Amino acid sequence: MIKRLKIKQASACWEIHGTEIHMPYRKQVSEEETVSWIQKYGDTLTSGCYAEGNGMLCDCFRFLGGIPFIKIGCLAFEEDFTRMFRYYAGRAVREWSKGGFSIKSKEPGIHFVFQEMLHSEKNPIVYNYRYILDGIPGSHKYQEYQEEAFEAYWKEEIRKNIMAGQSLDKVMKKIGILRCADYAAKLEESILEKYLEDMATSFTRRREMISLCKMVKEVYGVTRTECKLAKNSFDQMLRETVLREFEVQYGKFPQENHKEADIKKDVWTFYTQYGPTLRCGRMDFGIIESPSLRLEVKYYCMHRFSGEIQIKDRFITAIAVGVNYMSRHDSRIHFFSDIDLVDAKALHIELENNQDTSLHGIITVFGAMKTIMEYLMGNERNPDMKSPVPTNNPFASFVFHNSGDYIRNSPVIPEYIMLEMDKHVSELSEEYQLFYQLLSQTGMRAKEAVFLEADCLEPSRYQNRQIIKYIPYKVLAARRKRGREDYHRVMITKELADSIQMQVKRTTQLRKEFGLPYIFLTKRKNFKAGMINASYFLVKLDQLAERCGLCDEEGKAWHFTARQYRKTVATELIENGGTMNELAQFLGHMEPSTSAVYYADVRKKKLVEMNTEFFRKKFEVLLTGEQLERFSEEERRVLYVDFCLESRRVEFGFCIQKLSDGCCTKRKSLTGCADCRNLCTGMKYLPYWQELYSEQKGRMEALVTLYQQQGINGYEEFAEYKQESALRQSYESVVRSIMGGDCG
Repeated sequence: MIKRLKIKQASACWEIHGTEIHMPYRKQVSEEETVSWIQKYGDTLTSGCYAEGNGMLCDCFRFLGGIPFIKIGCLAFEEDFTRMFRYYAGRAVREWSKGGFSIKSKEPGIHFVFQEMLHSEKNPIVYNYRYILDGIPGSHKYQEYQEEAFEAYWKEEIRKNIMAGQSLDKVMKKIGILRCADYAAKLEESILEKYLEDMATSFTRRREMISLCKMVKEVYGVTRTECKLAKNSFDQMLRETVLREFEVQYGKFPQENHKEADIKKDVWTFYTQYGPTLRCGRMDFGIIESPSLRLEVKYYCMHRFSGEIQIKDRFITAIAVGVNYMSRHDSRIHFFSDIDLVDAKALHIELENNQDTSLHGIITVFGAMKTIMEYLMGNERNPDMKSPVPTNNPFASFVFHNSGDYIRNSPVIPEYIMLEMDKHVSELSEEYQLFYQLLSQTGMRAKEAVFLEADCLEPSRYQNRQIIKYIPYKVLAARRKRGREDYHRVMITKELADSIQMQVKRTTQLRKEFGLPYIFLTKRKNFKAGMINASYFLVKLDQLAERCGLCDEEGKAWHFTARQYRKTVATELIENGGTMNELAQFLGHMEPSTSAVYYADVRKKKLVEMNTEFFRKKFEVLLTGEQLERFSEEERRVLYVDFCLESRRVEFGFCIQKLSDGCCTKRKSLTGCADCRNLCTGMKYLPYWQELYSEQKGRMEALVTLYQQQGINGYEEFAEYKQESALRQSYESVVRSIMGGDCG
């Protein structure tokens, strides 16, 4: 039954099937007409004819108005209205998915349902549906109904993508990664497992190392940190799949490195185990422009990697420089056999004129070209090669003598920098502090410190000392060849040993989890486990040096390299009286010549220390680099003693003539010591030299005036004038040397 109970001001109270509903009172509309439209509205909801067309719903909405339309439906015809709402919620989701919409809030907007419900092309309804359910008791359930329809639709879309083995990127862009993961988690577990396994194995098939970030990119089509993912069963399944597949790759990829050396491939990808993770190296032959030359290089690289594969091999980079120059500048060169001596000389000139190529770089390029030529001409050449065999090696005639001198040596870290770093090293993390101590106290190479093992400490017979053992990977093959054990041992302080023992305890759980013996295993939250990053450690040291204002001689912030510590330890050992054998034993050198290089560097360092600046500060005399180059280290020490005893004192300075040069030839000359190359003078003698120069200058002016008064021309050729002029020039030269170019 539908009837109006009462009218109060602008509001009318209606009873509709036992439910009281307040609606706006409109005088111009009769009670019978209102009852008729309410009845039509109820019949439409009950019959479900809205599925064939929403014309009657739109007409009822226009007559009754927005709020009465909702109140009558939700309160008087609740069951039928709910059924109708669910129907349009499903249609609204489908229409929403076709548009350019994407969800921006926690819940899909309910206004889309009413827009679909009351959509009219002929007579559009203009109404703000966002707040249409406000004030309706229990209205939150309609949001839940819409969410159910939203979930049902997108869950089915996700199922379709998963069954087709496709990425969920399109779904993710519409509903977001959290909803996407949540809806996927509600699908059958077997379907999800197969989908994720197929995605993961695709990485292995294309020989690409898997990671959680890459897997998320593959599944959702977007890179996000894992903390943004929904913490649900699908997310957990994804993580577990990544871990399982990585375990497969960890053993499979390094074992199949040799399969990568394939003539048909332009990119070879090699892997090696690095603690609990893998390191990757790629060789891209595509950088070689000529296909025929590229093929010959591939054959050589197959031979090069027939034994042990070094993933950091840089041969392809060096050879590409020479090969590309040849193919660009001479169209007749299609094979290495087409290269002659003229081409090799042209390459040499080109590299020398290139400012970006160092001499060491030129040596590297020519070494690579020479090596591949020898292969193509030698007995180890692959018999399947169809290219012509070179008759000679034009690069063999290029010999670079003392090539080792062109390699930039690592500088020794100055004592003042080491002292300052010792003060501030506590600002680093505990792992990096220990890493710093190991490098600076033992001279280990970076890799040797990174792969230090848990049982690295051994007792020593000396008090407050322990022995540390480590594997010197750089010379490991040479040690085994000579019958030595893998481990090298040196003595360390008890303080360093205690720090190592603390690190051993900190990593106990990680070592047990991964079954590895290394103490520098690390695992940050939400990241895969790995080894300590030596490169980043050096970056942190550089940052620390910059904060502390530690600079080199040029005023630039000091740049650290791992090798600097090894060289610094060697230098300190030598300067404190260590013998060559002791140095070799401490650093684990395989050849005495290696230790001899360190000794030579230290001798050069000491020689440089006793330089012109040293003598200037000690004796206030100017000793040029040209003068000092004639003296060896020992002779400079003797010279220093002679200067202290003033046994080389001469007028206005010191004489540095060697006894082996014989008697002084300047003693009886007109200019005396003024123009002698053996004279060392300085700033404290400047007034005397200026006075001599001034007097000689006056004497020259008087002489010229006399010549002019007598009417004498061409006096410049007179012996008298030449002698006085030479003396003036000598004095002027000395004054200029002392004052740096200005004679006053």
